[in-house]
Amino acid sequence: MPRAHPAPVGGRVPLRRCLALVAALAACDDPPPPPLAAEFLVAAGDSTYWVQHDSLARVRGAPLWLVHHDGRFLELYVVDLDRSHRRGIFVGQQLWQRDLVDGDSSILAADTTPLALERDYALKSPWDPRLRPEDEADELTAIEATSEVLPLDVVGPYLGIELRRDVETADSSLHRHETRRGVVDLRIGRRVSLAEILGVRAGAIVEQGEVTWRRARDSVFAEQSEAGRAASEAINDFPFDPSSFSLMAARDTPAVAFVVPGRGERSGGYVLPLAPIPIGTPAWWTPRARREWPIDADSDLVWRGPAYDVVARADSAGERASIVLRTPTGVELIVARVPLPVRRVWRLDAPPVDAATRDALARAFNDATLYGDEIRTASRAVPFQLVTRR
Repeated sequence: MPRAHPAPVGGRVPLRRCLALVAALAACDDPPPPPLAAEFLVAAGDSTYWVQHDSLARVRGAPLWLVHHDGRFLELYVVDLDRSHRRGIFVGQQLWQRDLVDGDSSILAADTTPLALERDYALKSPWDPRLRPEDEADELTAIEATSEVLPLDVVGPYLGIELRRDVETADSSLHRHETRRGVVDLRIGRRVSLAEILGVRAGAIVEQGEVTWRRARDSVFAEQSEAGRAASEAINDFPFDPSSFSLMAARDTPAVAFVVPGRGERSGGYVLPLAPIPIGTPAWWTPRARREWPIDADSDLVWRGPAYDVVARADSAGERASIVLRTPTGVELIVARVPLPVRRVWRLDAPPVDAATRDALARAFNDATLYGDEIRTASRAVPFQLVTRR
């Protein structure tokens, strides 16, 4: 009678069966998908982040304020104009743009009020010479006049700016705090009016802004609480000014956002923003300009793309955002974390940028290590994190 062969002991399987199993699995399983390739810039906080991803995420951040216009990357930077004296502080600012490829620079906006006050002060106080770089001002000054020019956002060819001006004298003879907004046309490098942007439609938009302001003011007057009565007293310090506005994108279309500046000692320096007014799709609102703006989706910001979407997802503290790559199948990869707000995403791979632009960006990131007293440029490689689709 033939003897039965016992089953393998201890889980051991003959080599022949192992090889057969491996061959069967290799024949049935699809090969793993290739790594997701992505390359883009993220403008977030006061910096720009260069994100590259294949099998590994590489993130490089630099204190650069970049804008993209007409296929070119421009760096925006502010220059202080310090004309201070020992007993008088006078600091104005200029906003400049620099083309990263050819290096050409030009001024976009400036506030010369502090410099005009300095000229008057120098004539009246010849005994107080201008400070040298190694000198320090007195602790007690007769006058302090400073201004700031801050870049906001770009909508089509138009850059929003905010102007802040503060003037105070020791004897209180001059007390001025102002905050206003305006728009610069990047094509011509100067500030433009609403009429220059919208033509004959500007008048109707201004009227709509005034109506919005009157309704807001009337609602304040109708409030009977103690806080409402205090607001009613202050509201008259905010006269509607059609020249104080910026542009934004709302629901896929550009809009005018009026900002009402406060005046007087009590309200000077404050602003009251009004609800944005859509202006349709003017000729300068091109598909390329539209693609630079995100889509709002369940509190996420989403930049759509053919091979992947870029998603900015704020954390629960409202301080930072995760930058997520999302494939067409819904797989999500966290590739970076950046400060809020996340303003813009520029793809470098779809379409791919030319060699001159890539070299110019690399130079700008390298040069940014010299900005200020603290080196804020950092380069790091991080493994991506896989996130389940929500």
